[in-house]
Amino acid sequence: MATSSLIGSPFAGSNTVEWSGFSPAPASPSRAARRRPTESQGRGLEILGHAIEYLVDSRQFEADSLFLITEKQAIATLAHASRSLYQECAVIVPLRQRFASWILGAYRRV
Repeated sequence: MATSSLIGSPFAGSNTVEWSGFSPAPASPSRAARRRPTESQGRGLEILGHAIEYLVDSRQFEADSLFLITEKQAIATLAHASRSLYQECAVIVPLRQRFASWILGAYRRV
């Protein structure tokens, strides 16, 4: 598990929060895949998102309280769970791509 540290503070003149130690999802060379969650997956994503938002927002404006290591780990764990749940959702393949695959598949069989 990657450790993270909070850089910047709302009281230091910056309202942005930067996390170091996280590696973003790898960018695909083509368009990002769209996904279609089931009803339960969608509800899970919503709950995880609200939990992450609550943890971040509950400490954002407290001057004397910094993010504890356990809070950072909790946020990272929830973010990882959310990302994993999203990756489990069914990928929506655009019609153009399905048609191109079908044509190329038929061409290769000849």
